[in-house]
This record gives sequence, structure tokens and C-alpha cells, in this order.
Amino acid sequence: MQALQLNSEQQQQLLDLARWAIASRLGEVIEQPRVNLPDETVACFVTLHKGGQLRGCIGCLEPQYPLVQGVINYARAAAFDDPRFPEVRLDELDKIELDISILSPLESVSAQRADLIESLRPGVDGVVLESGGRRATFLPQVWQELPAVELFLKHLLRKGGWSHWPPEAKAYRYQVVHYQDD
Repeated sequence: MQALQLNSEQQQQLLDLARWAIASRLGEVIEQPRVNLPDETVACFVTLHKGGQLRGCIGCLEPQYPLVQGVINYARAAAFDDPRFPEVRLDELDKIELDISILSPLESVSAQRADLIESLRPGVDGVVLESGGRRATFLPQVWQELPAVELFLKHLLRKGGWSHWPPEAKAYRYQVVHYQDD
């Protein structure tokens, strides 16, 4: 099953909505953009970059909200609630680049390290690894920074707080359609 696809007008509406969500929380008085978007409940992430560097990323792996509400919630959370970064300030808003990822359903795959290495498609698959109450994911876009499967998984382990391959791990892969500012 694929992730929800949008036409170019809807893509721009979605990006405008995410920017509005952040700006309105900063006290900017601007009208909420009119949107004509599907009411489908989706799993999505909103990622912020500034100068090519990660500035925030929040979302969900399983569908929780209709598309519009999810993008509003996660845009604000990425800007103000990502514990890795200070809150976005009004004076940097015009420098923030937005990337919205809509996820396909999670597909369970073997969590045996060798099997996972064999099954992953660099640049295509996002990965979720979970074990012992911890869960870590990388969106497919992370392959751009970590193109080798071993390196990708090493950083995913670090993100999840594991020093070695976790016993009784579960693994999932997914794909995304993502829309970003030009």
C-alpha cells in the first residue's frame, strides 16, 4: 500500500499550512490558508531545516490525525517541542525550509541484522527498530546523509540508545511521499 499522493496545488497548500501553523504560534497575524486536501487519516512527519541543517522533526508512524490536523500539530511540535533544538524564533521563520513526509503503512520485516541489511532499499525505505520499550526510526531521506546500509543502521542504533544489536528486536520498513519547499 502506498502513501497518499497529492497534486502540485495540494502540495503547496500543505506546505503553506505548515508554515502558517508555525507563524500563527509565533503571534504572526495571518489568515489560515484555504486548503482542498483529502480528509484521510495518515501517518506523517514534518521536518524543519535551516541552512541545510536539521532544525526539528516530529511526527507519527501510525495514522493518528486527518492530514490537515496532523500537519498543523507536527509543524508546531517540530518548531517548538523537539527536545533536541531551541524553539523556532520569529526572526528565523523565513529561513526555515519545510519537508512534509506522508508515510505508507508499516511493513514488518525480519529484524535479524543480516536479513534487514539484505531487505533494505537505500533511498527508498524508512526503517523502524524497536526493542525493550525503545523505538527509533529514520525517514528514507536520511539515506542522503547515511548512504551505506551499515552506517544507516549504526546511527539508527545510536538514535535508539542501543550500544549493540538489540535482542528480540522488531523491525518495520515504510516508504514516504515527501513535499518540500522549493
